[in-house]
Amino acid sequence: MKKLTIPFVLIFSLIHSSTSYAAWEKMITDVEGNVHYVDFEKIKNHDGYVYFWVLIDLLKPFNYSFSSRYHYEGDCKSSKYKLLSVFIHKESMAGGSSKFGRPLKQDRVWKYPRPKSAFSP
Repeated sequence: MKKLTIPFVLIFSLIHSSTSYAAWEKMITDVEGNVHYVDFEKIKNHDGYVYFWVLIDLLKPFNYSFSSRYHYEGDCKSSKYKLLSVFIHKESMAGGSSKFGRPLKQDRVWKYPRPKSAFSP
């Protein structure tokens, strides 16, 4: 799986903005040409945590898939996050059949942004 490169702070700064966005809003195109989207309509706040979906549309297929959706939990107060689930799609933009992919154990624990990374403030 490709690493998520959407700035963590950007996602959380948009949580309180209007929800009049389309389902998938383009955020960035990474250096490999993959396009990263966030689904603003499905961002949820619950007990101090935020839950959000990210879609990565791949320029070149990876293991016969052209896109993946990632479900994250974030803690805005401490800027930590963890991956909850992954869905791998045969077609771009989460189209076609999908397969649930269990996140690796190291991705299911709380992580803090590395300094000078895409996730750092």
